[in-house]
Amino acid sequence: MARECRKPRTAKVVNQTGGAGTEGRSPDRSKPSIGAVHTKGSDHKAATECIKLHMDISNGRELALLVDTGADISLIKPDNLDKTKKFDPDGRVRVKSVDGTVIETFGTVQTVVNVDSLQIPFVFQLVNKQIDILCDGILGRDFLEHAGAQICFGTGTLTLDMGSCRISKRLSPIRTESEPKGIRRLVLPGRTELVVRLPVKEGTTISEGITEKREIREGIYLAGAMTKVQRGYVVTSIINTTSGEVEIDEPVLEIVEIEPGTGEPSQEETVRDKPPLRTQEVLQRLRLEHLNKEEREQVVRTCADYQDIFHLPGEPLTSTTAVKHEIRMEAGVEPVNVKP
Repeated sequence: MARECRKPRTAKVVNQTGGAGTEGRSPDRSKPSIGAVHTKGSDHKAATECIKLHMDISNGRELALLVDTGADISLIKPDNLDKTKKFDPDGRVRVKSVDGTVIETFGTVQTVVNVDSLQIPFVFQLVNKQIDILCDGILGRDFLEHAGAQICFGTGTLTLDMGSCRISKRLSPIRTESEPKGIRRLVLPGRTELVVRLPVKEGTTISEGITEKREIREGIYLAGAMTKVQRGYVVTSIINTTSGEVEIDEPVLEIVEIEPGTGEPSQEETVRDKPPLRTQEVLQRLRLEHLNKEEREQVVRTCADYQDIFHLPGEPLTSTTAVKHEIRMEAGVEPVNVKP
């Protein structure tokens, strides 16, 4: 109770690839968001056109935003935003993409959208840069309705009508999966597993398959995972087992099609079904005396499924760059370290 009543501290949210996001109160991920799951993305032409404009928080940079009438809400990435701009984590929502993936936003950020002489105050949902958006963000139905927007695909224009002012902007096509992909650099923090979106080999025709499990370089491993191909990319994970930060070229993956099973478990599957020693050690450390039979079975099953996330004595602790905490002190005050 005392923790919930404290004044919220300030923190810098850092995206999964290590880059800094906008500054604000650190969102409490243990508190689930409330409300409906909003949709992101659509299958029609609006999802392949973008508009270029400026915002008061974009540091003078021009942002490219998808015009997507299939999206309930408008989203913005933190990449090119003012790092000192605060956001409200209490306004975060869950967003569902067309492939069924559900993510949670960081919260809301207040902006002023500048379109030539027109200034439009609006609230965007702040999302991580790993989210599958090809531009800096999305203009969803909430913004389009707020700005009185009209889309004409014949002329390729978006008209914003705020009553006293009416402005038309030309839509620009964005890169699709048929166009060449640029090679990115990935930054992998030490002793971490990073979920990444990687391109597949040109000419891949299958929509679902398995990525090859292999060692990219010494201490860097690509996970073998069953995944879906979306617009020439798949989502998988890369593990850096070394103690230092490593920067690598984005690997291009080859997807192996899933072969129909025979229905008979293989020897490998039979061995894998047996509880490994690590799982047994994790389960032995659980305190279950106060639970009834049904509760004990549920806890044991959950812990066995996710045994790899528990820390056991003697194992090195992992780290993350997802969130960074900053303690601001008054001038002349020395820091004090006191054991709880």
